[in-house]
Order: sequence, then C-alpha cells, then structure tokens
Amino acid sequence: MLRGRGCFDLGAGSGNDVRFDHLVIVAGEPIEKQLTPSLSTFLRSVARRGIAISAIGTASWLLAQSGLLGETRCTIHWSRLAAFSEVFHRPRIRDTLFVKDGQFSTCAGELAAFDLAVDLIGSHAGVVIAQEVCRHATVEGQRSGTNRQTGPSGLAFAGASEKLVAAMQVMEENVETPLSMDEVAAVVGISRRQLERLFTTHLGLPPVRHHLKIRVDRAKRLVQGTRMPLIEVAVACGFVSASHFSKCFRVVHGVTPQQCRLAVPAWVGPGLGSC
Repeated sequence: MLRGRGCFDLGAGSGNDVRFDHLVIVAGEPIEKQLTPSLSTFLRSVARRGIAISAIGTASWLLAQSGLLGETRCTIHWSRLAAFSEVFHRPRIRDTLFVKDGQFSTCAGELAAFDLAVDLIGSHAGVVIAQEVCRHATVEGQRSGTNRQTGPSGLAFAGASEKLVAAMQVMEENVETPLSMDEVAAVVGISRRQLERLFTTHLGLPPVRHHLKIRVDRAKRLVQGTRMPLIEVAVACGFVSASHFSKCFRVVHGVTPQQCRLAVPAWVGPGLGSC
C-alpha cells in the first residue's frame, strides 16, 4: 500500500521513480516464503531514501529479515513474538499493540492496525482529526501503543489483584531462566505463602504450575513457528534436559514436542526459523 502518488512493479526496478512518502506493508502466512530478492531490494531502497515504513502484523518479520530493523524497537503479532525473539536477536521486540521508532512503525495487526492508523493521523493531521476518526468509527478512542497484546495468562477470569498480575508478568519475563517462587514473591513484595494463596484462590492452581504452563506454552509457539532444534527450544524455555521438556510438554498439551511439530498445518509452512 502506498500513501501518495504512483504505482510500481517490483520486478521492474528499485522503485526510485515512484513518488510517495509512506509505505505500508501487509503480510500473512507463511511469512518465511514472502521475502523475495526483489522485495528485499525494494524495501532497502525505500529505507535508504528515508521514507516512513509501517509493517502490519507479521510484516515486521520482513523488515527484520531484510536487515532493516537493526536495534529498532518493534512488535509483531503475538503468535510470532516467541519465534521472532529467538530468530532475530538485534531488534528490541515488545509485546505491545504498536511501536513507533524513528523511520519504522510496527503493529500487531488486526485491530491494532486501527490504533496505529489513528496515531499516524494524529501525528500528521492533529489530535482533533484523530478523535473525529474514532467517533466516526464508533469507538471510544484510540488505545495506546504501549498496551500489551497478551494479558497475563488467566487474567480474563481471575478477578485478579495487582500483586497477582505483577507475579504473572514476572513469570512471563523470566522464561529462559525461571525464578523460584521465593524469588517471584520477593520481586512482587509479598511472602511465598501469600503468593500461593493468590494463585490458588484466583486460578485454582499453585504458582509453580502456572509458571510451568507459561514456559510450555512459549515452547509450543517455538515448536510450531520455527525450525529450532527441540533441544534448543527446551533450553530457551528453561528446561535442563530434553526428557524433562518432553514430559512437561506432554502433560500440558497431551502430545510430545515432536508430535506437535509434525501436526503443524501445511499452510503454516515448515517453520519460520530459516533466516
């Protein structure tokens, strides 16, 4: 999509004769098959000219794969957060609705694309116009880009206290090197007994089980979304051995990691971790 004037054929050249001031990239699945040499050349050409680039949903992957993001703060659809962070180590990935960092804007896609669009309208046309857009779209207002895509697991039915929410977030931020429950409680500022009572009351399971589920759920996203060897997935999710990882994975998901990977639908492709 182009905002401005002109049309182009990627196969016809770098696009230097096209006049526009903002490029919006929209992508889908399987994302790893979409970056062609001509598209990579075109994106680099656009970036060199200082043109603003916005990536919607999985399109953030294309920018990173083209080497354009560097250490830029960015986001991507929540289903690809884990894979992105394992495959691309330089970009600073965030679990937020959208991120604007210099020349690049990235968003989670879906409804978050509207929030990014309203923010861009506000930047170019002013807050009043952005508010009018929201009013005509019959929404109360734009969500902040810093809002998280994925709330802590179980939060929707927890009726949770701030301490419980904080504990969940600490667990989600410490997947590769899991903290003990004493350490989690200390970070949150409560005793371990209080921590266990909160989880038992609101989620019906002890905190250590919840933390295990967080780690195994992240592992499942890596198993399905990358070509990472399963032992590397295990290490990335804080498991010290392949056998322990496989056992925990089966307890939570009912299948082994190997069976899970084999069951990935054909349209998703063989995995994203190929770059």
